[in-house]
Amino acid sequence: MSKVARAFFLLPLAATLAIHPAFAEGTRTWEQSKFDDLSKGTAKGVAIRSTGGLELAPALKPLFATPSTYIWAIASDPSGVIYAACGAPARVYRVAPDGNASIIFEAKELQVQSIIAAKSGVLYAATNPDGKIY
Repeated sequence: MSKVARAFFLLPLAATLAIHPAFAEGTRTWEQSKFDDLSKGTAKGVAIRSTGGLELAPALKPLFATPSTYIWAIASDPSGVIYAACGAPARVYRVAPDGNASIIFEAKELQVQSIIAAKSGVLYAATNPDGKIY
């Protein structure tokens, strides 16, 4: 390789090596430990606690797709059965832990707005707009 060719080859390399350290940046660290800091991000697979901590989020799996337009309230009993108070149409669904669902109550009102499963095993449902409790 001629001296001229070698100079043209080495000149850009030397310029690059001379400039490169000028653009280098040191290591930076930051801490995010408050709820406001963490809530700005997108949580995927983690739950943000109100105290600022992170923990693994519970796994979500769909159990039941209701034909009702709205689910206003849910309740569960000690055996893991879920009761869903729905509207349009006004119904209460019983959803077993395996996902099997059945209608256990249909109201003539517009919606079942609230539901409570008492410790005694009794299920209470409140409707709207008439305000009846069943």
